[in-house]
Amino acid sequence: MNGGILVQNSPVKMVLELAGENTISKLSANDLTIKGAGTLYATLLRVTQKTSYMPSALHITDATVVVNTLTSAGDSCEWNGPCVLDGSASVKFISNNNYAALKVGVKSGDDTHSLTLKDNAKLYCLQADASNPADYSVSGLELYGSAVLHLQDSSYLEAEGRDTTGSYPGYGIVSQKDIIVEGSAKIKATGYDAAISTGGSVKVSGGTVEVKSEYSNGIYADASVEITNGANVTAAGSWPAIFGSGSVLISNSTVDATATRDIAIFSRGDVTIENSRIKANAADGNDGIGANNSYTVSGSWVESTGNETPGTITNSAYLNGNSGKVTGDLTLPGSVTLPEGKTLDIPEGASLTVGGDNTFTNNGAVSVSGTVTNNGTVVCNSHSGGKATCKDQAICDLCKEPYGDLDTKNHTDLVKTDAVDATVEHTGNIAYWYCSGCEKYFADEQGENEITKENTVLPQLAPEITEGMNGKWTLGGKDTLRFVSNAPYADFKSVSVDGTVIGAENYTVSEGSTVVELKSEFLNTLATGEHMLTVSSTAGDAKTQLTVLAAPTETPTAAPSTSPTEAPTETPTATPTAAPSANPTAAPTETPTAAPSTSPTAVPTATPTVKPTSTPSARPTAVPTATPTVKPTATPTPAPKADPNNPKTGSSNLPVVFGSAALVLSGGALAAVLIYKKKRHEK
Repeated sequence: MNGGILVQNSPVKMVLELAGENTISKLSANDLTIKGAGTLYATLLRVTQKTSYMPSALHITDATVVVNTLTSAGDSCEWNGPCVLDGSASVKFISNNNYAALKVGVKSGDDTHSLTLKDNAKLYCLQADASNPADYSVSGLELYGSAVLHLQDSSYLEAEGRDTTGSYPGYGIVSQKDIIVEGSAKIKATGYDAAISTGGSVKVSGGTVEVKSEYSNGIYADASVEITNGANVTAAGSWPAIFGSGSVLISNSTVDATATRDIAIFSRGDVTIENSRIKANAADGNDGIGANNSYTVSGSWVESTGNETPGTITNSAYLNGNSGKVTGDLTLPGSVTLPEGKTLDIPEGASLTVGGDNTFTNNGAVSVSGTVTNNGTVVCNSHSGGKATCKDQAICDLCKEPYGDLDTKNHTDLVKTDAVDATVEHTGNIAYWYCSGCEKYFADEQGENEITKENTVLPQLAPEITEGMNGKWTLGGKDTLRFVSNAPYADFKSVSVDGTVIGAENYTVSEGSTVVELKSEFLNTLATGEHMLTVSSTAGDAKTQLTVLAAPTETPTAAPSTSPTEAPTETPTATPTAAPSANPTAAPTETPTAAPSTSPTAVPTATPTVKPTSTPSARPTAVPTATPTVKPTATPTPAPKADPNNPKTGSSNLPVVFGSAALVLSGGALAAVLIYKKKRHEK
């Protein structure tokens, strides 16, 4: 078998059933079937068309085929006619030369060309060294003419183009007709030109496409790009990652498109996005998604790095850069994640619903003025919204769970209590605010300056003596001495003098506020001088000074100096400054300011009221008929002797003398009364 098998004559159908590992140099036939659980290694596997009446066909079922082309083989790996891989077939072409790894539909004039992958079949069209530049375009898979590429079920196709030193780098997959991916099928393609490029349409219905181009588009279609029915497409390119020249339709699918030098998703016609999840990452300064005609979005979650606005957007969330907004009523079309650093606003009147088996993961910040309905799963790795209070954590707008720290300055029920002055009857308080939420007291209405409850209290005022301050008592008095404390009568405790509590029998106490009257019997027991009186109550002590005065000493009025038979002619009106001599008949050493009259018949006009400074040595020769009520402070000056030249005899002068004595007596009594009243007033 070293020379391989060449089927040249027709009609002939070549069938290989593989068991174990097999190696063959070349295999070429018009109608070729390979099956079995074995493996075939070859340097060439070709399905040609030698005659016009013998159609070409290829069918590989279950078998594993590895074709490692020779560097000298030239453009030799081609398939023509309807080519089908099914079952668990796995076919791998590796190009070691400057030609595409596999070409399909090369023969012109035949409209039967096609390539179909079914079941779990796999096809690889790879380069031995894709980064090693070729002189011209070297692609992974090339389809010509009417050849349609069709992946079904869980089939898989991987293709890669090669870099170039010329003007035309290699494609991953290049076709003139449609490329269709259905079911759970998947295409993975990389190229230096477009990863997938077709003159028809690219239709991904429920399948998966992963493409990347170094210098061009991830997906380019002359007609349309249609991504529908739960398809998942990831496309990256230098130019628009997804470029449907005729139109772009994305429906009920997920698309992640990134362009390093251009817009991410673009059409010269219309772009329509509905019920889908889109990420459009464009180069700086470019729109994320754009269309020359209309651009509409409905029921979708769209994240764009550009600042574009769809012509029509309904029931969708659209994020431009780091900020997004929900318009209308959006039910998430699938599981989505709000990235870190991005915000989403759900304004009043808008709504977001997480339904079914979908999950909304929040790594950013969601602001909710509208409504959020969670019928699926919400994962908040970054809570936002809500407002913490002094009592409760903030409630996340999105997941409705509490989070974060308490806000000690945001009080739920801060109530002011007005200031009340303290009195002797009760305590007062400062103006303060109390929050029942955190059960704390504050000195300010902002609730920032915390105080204790004790700090709010103004202590009850100490009582004071309001009447009877600095009272005075003269010993010998008969009345009571009154003091009033402004403490409530009900709070009365005791009365103290000089720190010693006195018995209740020594005073009376009555209301209004607290009236204490010290009894004279007690007061007259106190020593003269200053004492401290204390009226004690439960609110404290009211104190004042009490002064006790000595009783006054009373002296009788001086007796007249003349005998009954001999009246003095005149009474002195001034007190001499010196005492009289021991001789009662001698004149005082200092003469009064008024000299007595020389007439023996003259009657004195007044009784002397000032006592001499010293006591005479002899009693007067006459005694008055009445004793004055006020004792003079000194013995009166003796009456002058009778003039021998003018003797006073007989009784003619007695009425005058007695009248003078009566006058003296009356004046003394009046003085005593005035002194008594003055004492009472000073009490």
